[in-house]
This record gives sequence, structure tokens and C-alpha cells, in this order.
Amino acid sequence: APRQVTAHHFNSRSPAWAPDGQRLAFSRDAEGGHSHILLVEPGQPERNITSGAVRDFEPAWSPGGGLGFLRETPQGFLLMHKAALDQPEREVARLRLRQPFCYSPDSREVFVSDREAADQPARLFRIALADGRRTPLTTPSGGTVGDLSPRISPNGVHLAFVRATEPATRQIWLLPLAPLAEPRPLPQASRAVEGFDWTQDSLA
Repeated sequence: APRQVTAHHFNSRSPAWAPDGQRLAFSRDAEGGHSHILLVEPGQPERNITSGAVRDFEPAWSPGGGLGFLRETPQGFLLMHKAALDQPEREVARLRLRQPFCYSPDSREVFVSDREAADQPARLFRIALADGRRTPLTTPSGGTVGDLSPRISPNGVHLAFVRATEPATRQIWLLPLAPLAEPRPLPQASRAVEGFDWTQDSLA
């Protein structure tokens, strides 16, 4: 049965479970047009992970217990990372898009959706956490929305994502990572897929 987790008059969104399955990170609108990352733990009140005059969105946990999120700027978004909740945040990369992202199983890389130019479709990239070096993974057709919302399987073998040929036509695709191969669509009707995730046995 559904159970309410948060209670506030501002919007809460983008919930992300920690690897331990006990802590829940999410973003929440705040006064003054700001947005912060918050944490819910069993038996504890909500607490802020970020604060101040910032607009932070899309929290994502690394398997090693770190936390990443996107910080909005006038030029786009910054991919921020905290090695642990009590550690300072640092900038990893600059992105054009606000899209969900995910970490590799070894917590050394991040998979993101981004555009190399404003008039190009979104592609998937692999970004090294240590130095921000990025490697393109997909090449969607020109004139399309592109590839969005990467989610890696728990076993690290596949990267699932949404390929959008048009805003209302979105299909789930699978990109083999070990070894890297051409992506393939899942057998399904092309429709506006808005969200998906993996089960623990790596079945989407």
C-alpha cells in the first residue's frame, strides 16, 4: 500500500534510494525559487544535504555511498559529487541538459545524457569521476530529441535509456557495456515512456 514519505507545501521530486536501501534522497523546491537535496532516514527528521541560494536537482547515489546531483546555473548545469555525505561537494562536469544520471558499479564513472551543441540530439556519455573526461556512447539520428535517462543494470552489463525520436515518441533501448556494442530497442510499442528502472536481478 502507498505510504506518504514527505510532507511539505513545496514540491518534492526525483527520489533516489541509497545502496543500503534505508536512506532516500530527493530534491525539494524552497523559498526564493531555490531547490535543495534532502535526505530521509528511518526514525530521523528530514535533513538538508545542500542549502543556500542554489537550485539542485536529480540526486543519484554511487554504489560506494557517494551522492551526486545537478546544480543549475545560467549557462546550464554542473554535475556535482560528494564522496560521502559529510564530505564537501565538487564539480565533475558541465552539462547542457537536466536529465537523470547514474554511476558505474565501481563508482569511478558517471553515465549522463547531454548535447554537444544546442542544435544536436542528446547523446549518452561516460564521464570519468576523477578528471571529468567524457566518452560518447551513442549516436542518435539527427533531427531527433535523442537519448535520455540512462540507468545501468545492477550487474553492470547493460545501460538502459530512452531514445526519443519525437517528444511524444520514446522507446526504451539497451546498450551492452561489457563488451561495448551497438544499442538495441526493447520489443515494445513506441510511445511516451516517462520512467523506468531495473529490478535487482537486472531485469528492466
